Amino acid sequence: MEIINWVIDLGPSVMMPIIFLILALCFRIRLGRAFKAAMLVGIGFMGINLIITLLLESMGPAAEAMVKRFDLQLTVIDPGWPVAAAIGWGTPIVPFAVISIILVNIILLVFNITKTVNIDIFNFWIFMITGALVYSITGSISIAVVASLLHFIVVLIIGDVTAPRIQSDYNLKGISFPHGTTAVFVPFGIAINWIIERIPGLRKVEADPESITKKFGILGEPLTLGAIIGALLGILAGFNISSVLTLAVTVAAVMVLLPKMVDVLVEGLSIIREAAESFLKRKFPDREFYIAMDTALLIGHPAVLATGLLMIPSTLLLAIILPVATDYYHSLTWHRFHFCLRCVHLI
Repeated sequence: MEIINWVIDLGPSVMMPIIFLILALCFRIRLGRAFKAAMLVGIGFMGINLIITLLLESMGPAAEAMVKRFDLQLTVIDPGWPVAAAIGWGTPIVPFAVISIILVNIILLVFNITKTVNIDIFNFWIFMITGALVYSITGSISIAVVASLLHFIVVLIIGDVTAPRIQSDYNLKGISFPHGTTAVFVPFGIAINWIIERIPGLRKVEADPESITKKFGILGEPLTLGAIIGALLGILAGFNISSVLTLAVTVAAVMVLLPKMVDVLVEGLSIIREAAESFLKRKFPDREFYIAMDTALLIGHPAVLATGLLMIPSTLLLAIILPVATDYYHSLTWHRFHFCLRCVHLI
């Protein structure tokens, strides 16, 4: 368990360069070039983490201030992925699940059932969380491992299906995202998009960053959008002018710097991807392969980042509405139950 905790504490910024260095050497990249590619991946992850930390440290007080200002009674805490990762990597199924996932991925690749080579080993904890829940209920390691594998296979399929569109929209050649905590929401996204495309007027709205920039000029730039969102969140939090301006500049900085860190990571990733593609093409002619990555690579897109920021006040609004709606629903259900009992009694 101590070894597992040590690996978790290293985090993706350290683990991913090690994994990519080993992978690069397996694909016969020269040691110097392999080291450079692996370090660029690590530096990219480190840069992304630093900027996200800056954002969280700035947005955390704003969110807390909103909670106090609107007198929200929030009693449940979301501890984030580190706690979940510790649980996933700390269960008895770990060695069996990890080996099984790797073997299943190899088998699916050999039989041309998948195109994705999932080297995102650090995030295997997501599949093992599923197994951990099943293990806690059944006490069976075998059933828990099967549950982890089912989760893995489902998101692997989703990663394959979504890869062409994501590669095109985000300019990430040869990458797929079979990420356990995000891929499962793809069907919901497709369904919602299907509905939007059939609503007159709404389906013609172009609100992507490129269209906004083209229409509004500097007002549509990511840095301007970040500054506006930061200022609005500061105002909602009840900050003074100085704090509002500081938050506006911070969010604008994140909007500009985060994509640049993603570019650094992709630069290192491209070296390994090209070598992997060449190596695999020799072994499997006429086959296309994707390298699996963490969806953190997509957060640098202005539309994704802006949406994430806007979800903060939206989540707080839901925190106000949902308890009231739930209480009303329970009350309504209870009254209906009593009405039915009275009807039965009268009969």
